[in-house]
Amino acid sequence: MSNTADDDDENGKPKPRKTLRPRLPSPFLTTDEAARFLRLERRTLDNWRWAGLGPPFRKHGGKVVYHETDLVRFSERGGDASAV
Repeated sequence: MSNTADDDDENGKPKPRKTLRPRLPSPFLTTDEAARFLRLERRTLDNWRWAGLGPPFRKHGGKVVYHETDLVRFSERGGDASAV
């Protein structure tokens, strides 16, 4: 597949491709974002995770993330790590 003149910018470099759909906000929050969401200190989430308590988390590429719905469920149950 060859580039056409329309595929290149004024310097002859390929233009970035446009996505087919708009990018949606991710439902996955970092530890800092999840702590703000729950109005907790980040260290509290870190400690709960280390102890096997607190809201469920996942690792994406080695990075800890929390899904928004898991955080809401955790909060609706009272947000008490010992009750999990």
